[in-house]
Amino acid sequence: MMHSPRPYFANIHPEFMFPFVMAPPSLHFRHPFYNHDLLGYPIGGFHIAEENGQKNRVERVDVNIKIDDTYYVDVGGDQKRWQCRMCEKSYTSKYNLVTHILGHSGIKPHACSQCGKLFKQLSHLHTHMLTHQGTRPHKCLVCNKAFTQTSHLKRHMMQHSDVKPYTCGICGRGFAYPSELKAHETKHENGRDNICVECGLDFPTLAQLKRHLTSHRGPILYQCNECDKTFQYPSQLQNHMMKHKDIRPYICTECGMEFIQPHHLKQHSLTHKGVKEHKCGICGREFTLLANMKRHVLIHTNIRAYQS
Repeated sequence: MMHSPRPYFANIHPEFMFPFVMAPPSLHFRHPFYNHDLLGYPIGGFHIAEENGQKNRVERVDVNIKIDDTYYVDVGGDQKRWQCRMCEKSYTSKYNLVTHILGHSGIKPHACSQCGKLFKQLSHLHTHMLTHQGTRPHKCLVCNKAFTQTSHLKRHMMQHSDVKPYTCGICGRGFAYPSELKAHETKHENGRDNICVECGLDFPTLAQLKRHLTSHRGPILYQCNECDKTFQYPSQLQNHMMKHKDIRPYICTECGMEFIQPHHLKQHSLTHKGVKEHKCGICGREFTLLANMKRHVLIHTNIRAYQS
């Protein structure tokens, strides 16, 4: 029988004591309280509702965490941050690192006073509270639908702009939401439903059908109305139009930087983790992105990266 791994914590030290209340799932919460007298960090607890005249018992867990200067490390770009030793995620403040480490063990110290839902970050609780208050400050200028978060509004705006960032890897067709893409991909798995309207031939995928159609009609290109650039698939054109409309639905949770494509966000996240996988073979300098390393190599060859 395999045992679950023990929760990860930093070295125990009496200077950093973080007591939290861990309640069973059946509990009803009235409201949390916070005590900021202890080194500026929160102490979470709950007033517990009575059921059948008896108060529920809770288990109090004292978590001892020592966060010393060894956690403050160089993450690249002449930048130092507080870094988790378990997953290498880093933060600008020591408090955010402590909250993150608690998350590895499932501890969520910030509780909603309305419904008891728990959150790791205080900012996440503040955003959640807007749903109870009925406050939706981010409004769509097209249909006036309102949202609690800007990221939700940006995803909604893709409906009006016909932007479809989720592309089928089989046929290249684009979709606005991942659920739509998943439903589409099941069609590819269930059989051949791509029939040529010119000759009636059946093809396993839409991509093969499109290639076949060029034998009847010649190559089909989709042209951008803004810059006259052409694309083979309409989904490629739609992704390109996001640049002109400045729609960036993929947001970094660390710094708020926005990106058009999900792989751009994934590459950017490496800068926060301090991961540098690409090394210059001439001088040994390391880079997060392969493109940055290739531009750097041009310095050794006396070739400018951008020449007219």
